[in-house]
Amino acid sequence: MRGTLSRRLEQLDRRIGHMERDLGINVETLALFIRFWMLTTAPLPELTAAVTRAQATARYEQFIETLARHLNTGRRQYQDLPPNEEDAS
Repeated sequence: MRGTLSRRLEQLDRRIGHMERDLGINVETLALFIRFWMLTTAPLPELTAAVTRAQATARYEQFIETLARHLNTGRRQYQDLPPNEEDAS
């Protein structure tokens, strides 16, 4: 019984470690993307700013709707990734 509990705790510890690693990767990816985007995107000309903002708002709303539909399915993109070799053991 004690060995089973110990193995289960080790599995949980590995999973938490993977989650921490993945979260760190996600945060770093987002931060680098935002920095890159801010460094490479020119300001909008005054004449087109209002139209561009309206288009951006519509696109963002469409993105949020798509994200909500996807999340409601319960399936995640990362589920298509191959499992870690450590998890298989």
